[in-house]
Amino acid sequence: MHHEHKAKEHLEKIDVQNLDDSNILLQVGIVLSNLDECDFAKSCFNKVVKITPTSESDYIYIGTAYKYLIDLESENIEELKKDAEKNYWEAVTKFNESIFQFNHFSPFLYNFFKNISDNDNNKTDEDKNKMYHYTSIAGLKGILDKKEFWVTKSDFLNDPSETSYIFKVLEKLNYKESFINSLKEQINNEKKDVYILSMTTEKDSLPMWKNYSNDDGYNIKVDKDKFKNSFVNPGTYIMGKVIYIDNEEKNNKKQYKPIKHLISSIYKSGKTYLKVNNKLKDEIIKKTVFTHIRLISLFVKHTGFEYEHEYRYAFIPQFWANNKIYESDDRITDQRICNYNGIVNYYPNFRTNGKVVIPYITIPIYGLTDSDNRVIEEIRFSPTLDENVAKQGLDDYLKLNGIAKIDVKPSSIPFRNI
Repeated sequence: MHHEHKAKEHLEKIDVQNLDDSNILLQVGIVLSNLDECDFAKSCFNKVVKITPTSESDYIYIGTAYKYLIDLESENIEELKKDAEKNYWEAVTKFNESIFQFNHFSPFLYNFFKNISDNDNNKTDEDKNKMYHYTSIAGLKGILDKKEFWVTKSDFLNDPSETSYIFKVLEKLNYKESFINSLKEQINNEKKDVYILSMTTEKDSLPMWKNYSNDDGYNIKVDKDKFKNSFVNPGTYIMGKVIYIDNEEKNNKKQYKPIKHLISSIYKSGKTYLKVNNKLKDEIIKKTVFTHIRLISLFVKHTGFEYEHEYRYAFIPQFWANNKIYESDDRITDQRICNYNGIVNYYPNFRTNGKVVIPYITIPIYGLTDSDNRVIEEIRFSPTLDENVAKQGLDDYLKLNGIAKIDVKPSSIPFRNI
């Protein structure tokens, strides 16, 4: 708690009323909200949303501030949502060519993921804040040695239908063939590098042990809020629960509801708040729908993967480096390494899985030596491992490497690998 106390002392010295930099105000507000200084945080966010925007960045800061205010406020939420939508449409109207860039603060995307999370009634708020990452012993040691996660390019994940499964879902929802074909064309023409970090809400799952830790690995328990604190600046990533849809179950309307609601809410809001002529309005709304579907396609999978209960982070590096979009060819030709506020190194590394070469980026893990702020809370090992040997070896490793106390425990599953 010592570090939190010092942080509060420094932040209390900031004169929010005389601070006009929207980026600094936003960052101070985010830090304060993470420290549960909600009233102080709201004063920062309220000042951000009252700033008159003059640039793309201003709209991004304002949109992000609205997301935090909606989470923190217990009153006037509907008014805040309307104001957030107005800010979004004003941004995409002024900067139509940058529309994809604005979607990470989109109120529609925010509501999409929040509604999915709120519908998870089987877990307590504490459980919802914990995630688990299954890996092999080599993967675990690499994570702890380098204090970073390796995040794989989406094209190389184990589901070959990643991002394309959404088209089958839209077909079942009876959207016009012309709509779906236009969407496919746009996604193919505007293909962006996306890197996926996969977590799960399953803390001790036999299928996960088998499929993602070579049946004799480990899983890492991560505090979602503390991990999120590593990405204070907006635009670094999009995160949310994966939804699982069986496209052969046409009569199961509930599974399609989040996607149908997302599309209809964009159309309804755009018709209400866009202040342009009808032809341009239709063009902007259609483009907005397409870019939103492009993003949620990363979070829609077949029910055959439902046992994963996946929670994922999608990193889109083109948003980084002062919000300038760098094309891949330029970046590689110039040997340019794009860092987003020193947080993420985009320039890809490469690993092998014994068969192919796989691109990945690295995401730092902070607080491993700080017991008050550690992101990793617990490491659990597979039911096939010798309990005493596995625990003793990992405990010794953590101690000798100066890593703050992390609980090490065995799986509770009674399983023998014969």
